[in-house]
Amino acid sequence: MNPPAKANKADAAPQLSAKSLGIRLAVFLAICSLAAWIDLYSKDRVFAELGFNGQSEPIFESWVTFRLHTSFNRGALWGIGQGLTWLFAWLSIIAAGVILFWLFVKKAARSWLLTICLAFIMAGTLGNLFDRLGWHG
Repeated sequence: MNPPAKANKADAAPQLSAKSLGIRLAVFLAICSLAAWIDLYSKDRVFAELGFNGQSEPIFESWVTFRLHTSFNRGALWGIGQGLTWLFAWLSIIAAGVILFWLFVKKAARSWLLTICLAFIMAGTLGNLFDRLGWHG
């Protein structure tokens, strides 16, 4: 029978001080706010230029054409779940809560990479929630 392995201090997760956690929260909020603003602003500009009723406008025309086309998806991915906007709104709220809980209560914010990545995911979640509540960018 092998004796139990001794805990190695290098294996223990580093603890965050209150100041360090506050800095990571500020960075998280700054990235999340900026990315959500870009998401909503870009939607607002496209709808302001093209309208809401499926208009299309060429952006670049040459041997290849790039177009923007407006459309509304009342469901989720590829239109799955049409009419379940309320469910997807609740899922967005739950996802936002889980991200915040995991990062700042469970202290997953020890990782800068995870903190930054989840800030972008949170921004997308909030952008989707904004749309699902009917306040289209």
